[in-house]
Amino acid sequence: MAEFATEVLNQSIRNGGIKTVAWFKVSKALKKELSGGNPYAMGGASGSLVNDDNMNEVIVSGKKLGARYILRPVILKQSSNSEQSGGTKCLPFVGCISTEVKTTNNSEVDLKVDIISIREEDIIASKTFSGRSKEVNKERANRLDGITGMQIFSGASQMDSTKIAFYDTIDKIVEFLQDKTQ
Repeated sequence: MAEFATEVLNQSIRNGGIKTVAWFKVSKALKKELSGGNPYAMGGASGSLVNDDNMNEVIVSGKKLGARYILRPVILKQSSNSEQSGGTKCLPFVGCISTEVKTTNNSEVDLKVDIISIREEDIIASKTFSGRSKEVNKERANRLDGITGMQIFSGASQMDSTKIAFYDTIDKIVEFLQDKTQ
């Protein structure tokens, strides 16, 4: 799910008119910085490259790439619930009535975003954004489908619901960034 959120965040920021550095360039520069100059020394290291332990290296890599800011999202909460309605109901003296079973999936996501200034070499802002799948209307869902190239809104699975919640949160982050950069 983190890969989906990262890709949607990057694409949404670009669609919002904010210039970004491609992650493959950042990843290579950061690996090079962390390995003392050899970008291939870390090999297939897994896990996040951006964390509190290597923030100085992240800032140095950002300087080398000409970045002004680093946007660091942290997932604080990711939850889903599923509710079913309908089915077979039996009433005394009436009998049993079957109705269509409908499943509704709802997800919630809270992301904290740190904005790190390369010039100041410090976190200059932190803000938490919350997204809920049930708050995404058809128009916003169509934007999601356009960015991802998928038909997530029409899906009914918990995974689709979680992706919609991530998108709702990311959409709010991009709107916030657009207001701050324009």
